[in-house]
Amino acid sequence: MKRNLNKWVAGLSGLVLASSLFSCKDKQTLAGVGNDYYITITPSAPKLRAELDTIAMTCAVRNVDGEDIKDAVVSWSSEDEKIVKVIEGNKIVAVKGGEGKEVAIRASLQNGRYAKVTATVTKKANASGITFFLNEITPVKKYFYMPAGEKRDLLLAVTPAALIAEEEIEWSSQDDVFKVTKKVLDPEKDSDIIKDLPQGAAWYVVEAKPVSLGVYTLNVKLAGKTQSLSVKLGPTLKAAVVKKEIQPQLGLDPSFKSFEKSEAIDILTKHQVEVYADVTPNTQEALDQIKGDVVWEVSGGGGIIEQTESSIDPSGKFKFVAHVASGSTEGNFKVSCTLQEATVGVIFSVLNFKTIPFEGISFAPSVITGFSVGEHLPIRLLVTPRSSTAVILGELDLEKAVTYSTPGIVELQGNDGVFSLRALATGTTDMTITLRGKSFTLKNITTLASPKSLSIDNSTPNVLMVGDEVDWRAKLLMEGADKPDWTKVHWSIDKNVPLEFVTKNPVGEVVRLKALDLPSNEPVKVEVRAQYGKSDRMDKREMTIVPVQPSATLSNEMYEAKQSGIRYSGGLYDIVLKAKDAQQSIPANFRIKVAGSDKFEEGVYTVGNGTEISVRWSIGGGLIKQAESGSISIEKDGSKYKIVVNDLTLDVAGKKIKFTGTVTGLARGK
Repeated sequence: MKRNLNKWVAGLSGLVLASSLFSCKDKQTLAGVGNDYYITITPSAPKLRAELDTIAMTCAVRNVDGEDIKDAVVSWSSEDEKIVKVIEGNKIVAVKGGEGKEVAIRASLQNGRYAKVTATVTKKANASGITFFLNEITPVKKYFYMPAGEKRDLLLAVTPAALIAEEEIEWSSQDDVFKVTKKVLDPEKDSDIIKDLPQGAAWYVVEAKPVSLGVYTLNVKLAGKTQSLSVKLGPTLKAAVVKKEIQPQLGLDPSFKSFEKSEAIDILTKHQVEVYADVTPNTQEALDQIKGDVVWEVSGGGGIIEQTESSIDPSGKFKFVAHVASGSTEGNFKVSCTLQEATVGVIFSVLNFKTIPFEGISFAPSVITGFSVGEHLPIRLLVTPRSSTAVILGELDLEKAVTYSTPGIVELQGNDGVFSLRALATGTTDMTITLRGKSFTLKNITTLASPKSLSIDNSTPNVLMVGDEVDWRAKLLMEGADKPDWTKVHWSIDKNVPLEFVTKNPVGEVVRLKALDLPSNEPVKVEVRAQYGKSDRMDKREMTIVPVQPSATLSNEMYEAKQSGIRYSGGLYDIVLKAKDAQQSIPANFRIKVAGSDKFEEGVYTVGNGTEISVRWSIGGGLIKQAESGSISIEKDGSKYKIVVNDLTLDVAGKKIKFTGTVTGLARGK
């Protein structure tokens, strides 16, 4: 078959010259095909930016059947090297001054034939802006703060936005203090981050070497623009708090938020705003490093900051204090403290307290008895009139305004209207609150003994087959009390687990649990907890839920006798078995006891009607079933026993298991 080729196939030029006929498939050399071949150039329409891009050109020479011509040698050239020139044989680069122009790039064969494409030189895009952000909306102001030797995320935003993907970004720093890598975002796990990512922005991870604390410069360069970032390496700030109300989301956590609280204060009074920070290391040197980063500000009318100070408190926290004074007129002002990038603040409402009505305080509950040492009991302070609640409770100083007829029995704790009583010791006391010259007393607060110990009975079976039930028992010892208070032992499990309480109100010494259907045919572990009231006395154990085994696999062949596996305890013998199949890994044993005897004697014993011994089957200590029929022969040879099981039929979860086998071994005490 003969074919005429009269066209070019070469990218955008579209034609490859061919004038002769070719009809031999196996002629794959340039000399053999004559003029019947075509040339393909890639890329077909190259675009370059002057002084920025380098593009490698490739060329394929094939016969009419699409087969490569092996000996075709290609040379590359530019028709105007003032616009685009060829380097390194097959690479093209755009020359400065060629922006907005086009030039033909030619691929020539050794026989003089060629194909060509058109290369376009585009205008070079320069970055007009580079900005660093702490998160999607907060730019870095003075400097970027991070602990030495640690990592932190940094958001880089570029204008025009397209440059963030098109341009190569170069990071540098003095003495290579910082290593910067692009943060890899998972489309599923990080979908919220990706959704909120501004155009022209990308997350990077900055890692600082463990160098001396101080300010270092980090540089970024792309698209002809260089931007510098001051990075301050300082101590590790773990949390910021106001008046010891811990706000762990503040500080260097990427999800930090500002925190504010409100207080009502009287006119012409002085107050302290205390901000605490957990800092590592908590040394004076670290405090000197970080206190320069603490910025106090006051906004709004009605108050001023008279002075500020810093110290390390006895617990090791860094303490920053602002001394605030309110004016003579009512109004609102805000005192804020910024530690690195975390801001905490107090909004003060300045009121003339003399004009605020106050008739009294009552307590809810009004009678408090029967809560134990170590427990917290929520208590509400009800102000009359209710409209004065915020002001009156804002005046409450627990250390000065609250007294007890018998100190050391209870303690009122809390702030901002949320209070609780903590039982410190057993006994009875009155609690009195004095405000504005008026006293209010809650009488006869009675506390009970505390639990000395609480534990779940370890002998309780902790493996259940689906559908089975088991009773779990707790052990409770009380301090200074004869009888345990079982009404305060609460049992709990997590939600959506294959286990439930049969008892509707799981409180007390004993609780019944039932194993539910499993989501798959695999064992599931569930944590069961027992806790005494609202104290810290608590114990927990794991319950394993196992599937009901299919009847086809329930046979004695599932198990093999474990030698030396006879254990003795008060006339009760365990014959331990182990599973042959790894998929049937439930531990199992026989339990044998001679009826009416505490000895394990030689002879043949039968089960079923006229039972002479009892045989029980145990799976993981959680499933105990009686044997139905069969016999067991017991022989003694010195210190060893030989136990022969003859057609012993067991009922396990409604399935019949017949077991025949021999076990020998020492009768070891448990």
